[in-house]
Amino acid sequence: TGLWYNIGDDRMQDGDIIGEQAEVISDLNLGKINYRDLTKHLVDAGEQYLDRIKPVIIGKLLIEQTAKIDRLYLIGTDQLNHIRQRDKDTIYSCELIKAWAEKNHQIPTTIIP
Repeated sequence: TGLWYNIGDDRMQDGDIIGEQAEVISDLNLGKINYRDLTKHLVDAGEQYLDRIKPVIIGKLLIEQTAKIDRLYLIGTDQLNHIRQRDKDTIYSCELIKAWAEKNHQIPTTIIP
């Protein structure tokens, strides 16, 4: 129940491998859930979990370069329902990063689907 540094884990195959994503799912008691649905759940919760989320790579960049960044653009995938890779879409993770960047660093952020 600490910080969630990695809510997405490509090595996790339908919950068969215990990884950081599985720990987040377990903390939230969500049962079997894919990445897209997990990130949507976190977005729908508003700021409830925002203090526990810290984007690892982009978070470090924003912390170190906040004064030099005027605007952040995030590109996220949002596949159609029948596309197999939809479960790993990043549109809601972009929403989480946007909320985190705007709240913690006051960086205006635009999401490009």
